Amino acid sequence: MGHIVIESGTKYLSGKGDVLLGDVVFRKKQADQGDITQRVKRWRSVGGGSPTPMSCWLVSKGLETLRLRMHHATATALEVARFLETVPCLSRVVFPGLASHPCHTRAVKYFGEKNSGAVLRFHICLYGPTVDQMLTDPHPFMHAREVPDYVGYWFRVAIGLETAEDIISGFLHELVTKVGEVKKFDAKTRQLSFRGKLPSPCPYLFFFAGESDGGKGQKPPSQSTDGQ
Repeated sequence: MGHIVIESGTKYLSGKGDVLLGDVVFRKKQADQGDITQRVKRWRSVGGGSPTPMSCWLVSKGLETLRLRMHHATATALEVARFLETVPCLSRVVFPGLASHPCHTRAVKYFGEKNSGAVLRFHICLYGPTVDQMLTDPHPFMHAREVPDYVGYWFRVAIGLETAEDIISGFLHELVTKVGEVKKFDAKTRQLSFRGKLPSPCPYLFFFAGESDGGKGQKPPSQSTDGQ
């Protein structure tokens, strides 16, 4: 477990994203030593990072429901992450609650099987310059963009109070309505059907129908056989 935790209080502590606040949490042993806590207080004073009274009050109200909200969010995140692992066009899903995560055993040991956090990431291999015109790069400074094995985009999802069904349906709705390669989605079984036999991961699944490739009108290659 971390001796010191530095986090944003905007999302989960408040619960509504209505505050601009961060916090630094120490284990009792580190807090009792005094030196590190004094340094943090000094940095806060010099940098002017003191929260407003209203922000503190809003967070204090949010803490009353934090346990219930996080219990729901972490369980939902696990369900969504497990589903995303089954989507062919996603080359990687990063979530400690998944068995594929390198720290899965440690996460289960410390937090339990259904409490491995509510934030997950997934990677999409995007096709051509068209998507660059329609999607905003969420983190141009992340070192992950420099990893040659993962050309494309990483997306971060912070799960909240929505149900897993709503999140998954919303995600699939974007696929079905904006991606030309998706043929249909069975809501009951959550099975995606595609117009062609897809490689895994598919490098052009997120091509948007009706848009041109860099203004040249070139569409991604099509496949002749149907597959799932």
